[in-house]
Amino acid sequence: MAKQLRLNSANQVDSGNAAQSNSAIRNVAGRRLDEFLRAGLGDLFLSNEQACEIWRNAMEEFEPSRNVFGGMLETCSDSPKTGFFRNGCCDTGRSDAGSHTVCVVVNDEFLAFSKYVGNDLSTPNPRFGFLGLKPGDQWCLCAGRFLQAHEEGLAPKVLLRSTHHRALDIVPLEVLKKHAIDLQ
Repeated sequence: MAKQLRLNSANQVDSGNAAQSNSAIRNVAGRRLDEFLRAGLGDLFLSNEQACEIWRNAMEEFEPSRNVFGGMLETCSDSPKTGFFRNGCCDTGRSDAGSHTVCVVVNDEFLAFSKYVGNDLSTPNPRFGFLGLKPGDQWCLCAGRFLQAHEEGLAPKVLLRSTHHRALDIVPLEVLKKHAIDLQ
């Protein structure tokens, strides 16, 4: 019998033996990996091949992790944990409609602006495990929101080595450089 892998409710992979539900596996294969792991699938058993296929599908979600200079994307923040995928980096993929790709250091003015335009980043939201941002926190910001803040004269400082290259689809490099704190 082939070795089996099981994701338990604590999101750990265990070995074991049980009947598999191919339809359940097909239903979760297209989800982002973190959604799959948090889905609470309990005693779902996976073969090594099925686990690998799910992983490959999840990895297709990510764009290559390069910064605006073409180098390796650096971590934006682990505390608070940021990024669309909550991996600390401004990674992006097909399901990131907002393009959370610009690593910024927030300040009071930007936080007030963001709240004014409908995205309150300073108020805690425990339901989602969000503690709220305070001045000095680093955060992966939507590229469009950054450009809007720039146009209003309220753009926060940017860490270019932690800003994903896909931000350039929306924000010109020269605009990002005007607000950069890691240019040397």
